Amino acid sequence: MRIVCADRESEAASEVLERRWFALLSAIRSLQTECSVLLEASKLADVAWRRACIQLAEFEALRDALEEQMSVRTPTADETDDGRLDVSLRRGTRTEFPASGRRWTAATSAR
Repeated sequence: MRIVCADRESEAASEVLERRWFALLSAIRSLQTECSVLLEASKLADVAWRRACIQLAEFEALRDALEEQMSVRTPTADETDDGRLDVSLRRGTRTEFPASGRRWTAATSAR
């Protein structure tokens, strides 16, 4: 009777071990898929960020050129009440992204 019980316990333990192994394989496959999806999303986000930074740098350069043109031309009296250009919105609106338009290596680019 003891031998039969020992065999059943050994068999039950083996079945539990095998179930855990298959469950772990399933979890590994699921995480591998999730990692692949997240890596692709990260790459797409990096490309979008780079494009936006390039466009931001271009717009800032255009703004700066327009500011330069505005500063050298003579304003007319009807542009402001006192005859001066309103420059309150022109200065102090620099980007908070110092690397805009410059090459930046993201964590995903090395993969």
